[in-house]
Amino acid sequence: MKKEAVTVHLYFKPANRRDENAIVVQVKFGQSGSEELYNLIGYIPGPKVSKVTSALRNNEVQVVTVKTFLSVCSTHQMILGSFHQLLF
Repeated sequence: MKKEAVTVHLYFKPANRRDENAIVVQVKFGQSGSEELYNLIGYIPGPKVSKVTSALRNNEVQVVTVKTFLSVCSTHQMILGSFHQLLF
C-alpha cells in the first residue's frame, strides 16, 4: 500500500449525542475555489480523547498518522480503520 501525506482536520464536536467529548477526524480530499473540501473518516478513540484534547488546546499536535483506511466510494469518502499514533 502506498503511503502519502494528506491534510487532516481534528475538531471538537460537543453536540455529539454519543459522546460530548468527541473529536472528529476529517481528511482533505480537494478544493472548490477557495473552499477546502473534507470528508469525515472517524473519531479519536475514547481512551485517547483526554490526551488529544489537551494537545489540541495547547497547539501541540504535530503529526497524525492513520494506520489503515479503506476507500469506499469514487467520491473520495473514506472509512477509518484505526489510528496508529498521534505525535505531540
